[in-house]
Amino acid sequence: MSNKIWLLIVLIAVIVLTGVIVVGQGQSTASRVARYMRELREVEFVETRRNAVECLGRMGPAAKAALPTLTEMVRGEDEKLATKAARAVWQIAGPQAALPLFLDYLQDPDPQIRIRIVETLQSIGPPACGAVPALIKLLDDSDDPSLRLKVAQTLGRIDRGSVTEVTATLAQLVRHTDPHILSLPAAQALWNITGDADLVLPIAILWVKEPGCGTRKQAAQLLINMGPAAKPAIPALKTALAETTCPSRQELQRALQVLEEGRQSPPSGRQH
Repeated sequence: MSNKIWLLIVLIAVIVLTGVIVVGQGQSTASRVARYMRELREVEFVETRRNAVECLGRMGPAAKAALPTLTEMVRGEDEKLATKAARAVWQIAGPQAALPLFLDYLQDPDPQIRIRIVETLQSIGPPACGAVPALIKLLDDSDDPSLRLKVAQTLGRIDRGSVTEVTATLAQLVRHTDPHILSLPAAQALWNITGDADLVLPIAILWVKEPGCGTRKQAAQLLINMGPAAKPAIPALKTALAETTCPSRQELQRALQVLEEGRQSPPSGRQH
């Protein structure tokens, strides 16, 4: 048998084998989508359903058959599952198709729906920049401090051009009376975006002085992030350590050590 004939046989074998592999891969993808969809419809265990949503999202456009179900799930009662579904919709449909849907959700009368979409956009980051005008409008129109904080954090994450609006909002929110919901998270976001110790440090010191263990722990973490810029907080940390015996002592002690040693703060994602 000539070399040409052998070459032809090998070539045909490769083509056939390649076709079999492609078909097998296609069947595998379809079967995976079908399996995850069955889990969403039939399994009550919430962790299984959340995992199915994440897996569908990671499959990207190959899981487009799941989009109607996932889109409906964004309005579900399980907040974590709904937020994961929103992220999966973005991953599968892509920005061009998903963004109009997300913009509609940002106008939903249900505040929880709006928060889910804002959090999803924050997790997506700069690729979600097409939502910036709608987010700025939501920031201006909303009278819900919690929602405004999330919107400001999201804008700071995805668009450097909105620093002015974000800074003004966060500067208002750091003075809010509820530190657990607003004041400290807003101060942390403000530090990440502006690096302005004059704005942030008084808030951190204020909450270090408060007796709540959780509040003191959050404030200490903020001071650690600020690093040498937070050195004026050392006296307040020493006083707090002398007053408390709760688990926050460990975080307070760590903050004091960082500031006294003058360590550089870890990267905060601050924008310049």
